[in-house]
Amino acid sequence: MMKVVLVLGILAILGLAQTQVKSKVAELRQLADQEPSGVISLNAKTYKYFVTDTPRPYDLVIFFTADNCKLCEQIYIEYSTVAKLYRDGGAFYSSRKDGRRHRAVFFAKLQFTEATRDIFQKFHFNSVPNILVSLPKMTSIGSEENMQAYLKQYLWIMSVSDGVITSSKLLDHVNKKTSRNVEYKEPIINIFITLGILGAVGFGGYLLLTALKSILGNPRVWLLGALITYSLCMAGIVFNILHGVPFTSVDRNGNVEWFAKGARTQLGAEGYIMSFSITLAGALLIGILKYGPSEDRSKARLLFAVFGIAFMLVLFHIESVYREKVHHYNPSFWPPAHYIRGPLMNDQGNSL
Repeated sequence: MMKVVLVLGILAILGLAQTQVKSKVAELRQLADQEPSGVISLNAKTYKYFVTDTPRPYDLVIFFTADNCKLCEQIYIEYSTVAKLYRDGGAFYSSRKDGRRHRAVFFAKLQFTEATRDIFQKFHFNSVPNILVSLPKMTSIGSEENMQAYLKQYLWIMSVSDGVITSSKLLDHVNKKTSRNVEYKEPIINIFITLGILGAVGFGGYLLLTALKSILGNPRVWLLGALITYSLCMAGIVFNILHGVPFTSVDRNGNVEWFAKGARTQLGAEGYIMSFSITLAGALLIGILKYGPSEDRSKARLLFAVFGIAFMLVLFHIESVYREKVHHYNPSFWPPAHYIRGPLMNDQGNSL
């Protein structure tokens, strides 16, 4: 009799646990369906319920953010796109593919408040945004050493060194951590918008060519067009469009940044500024060569001085930007203090 009661008790406990599992998954799915982006908003209470309490046979991607964080707002747009791709791809449901079972994956965000401060401190966050991929095994990690090892693999603490964070980059990250293979698909509305813009530009260009036929016969117009085209191409306009490079950025204090810190990152604005500066330097050299040999000596001297001073100022500006972005690269027009002068074979300016 006791064995029967024990078996029935175990079955009841298992049934209750299974019911609770289905209930939590259903709740998450319902909360996600209520949001256009599919991203669930968590608070201190729901974080404990959905993230740390067991059972939880699902993966949960969490976006840690805070008020008045411009970078958070920018990246959250890309994060929401990834959540939509997962929802449209059926990843909010568990599945079995290639003989392997895949858990349901949900997306959430957690805002920094007084109530959630302890959660942020638990992960030793000094800044936001950050993204954590929380797998079920995270709830059973006991030691601090094992938790740090887990966070090293599944916690993305974002920084400027990460470069531009696009939805494609975020999607690759989440796919790797959840073992999913959700594909990136450009929204159909974006395709129609692009085609519409191309059509409008083409038609407008035809009208412009018709109206400005006489002006376009002027070689100076073609020189100006060539300089503009060269400047835009050197600025990386095609790369910026394809990779969604932001025009400017915002630092931790909310100030606009025109130049990205570090040699391996670049904002759209700095590309245009630097390419325009280099193009301007070339145009000034053309001006010096054109007006230098003028028969009017007083006019030639004035223009030569103006173009020469402007040329040097532009070069000093380009040099200052290189110094700021790459500290180990130290370009200069003048020899450094440790420069060795001396006989022909010892002078650093002559030796190879």
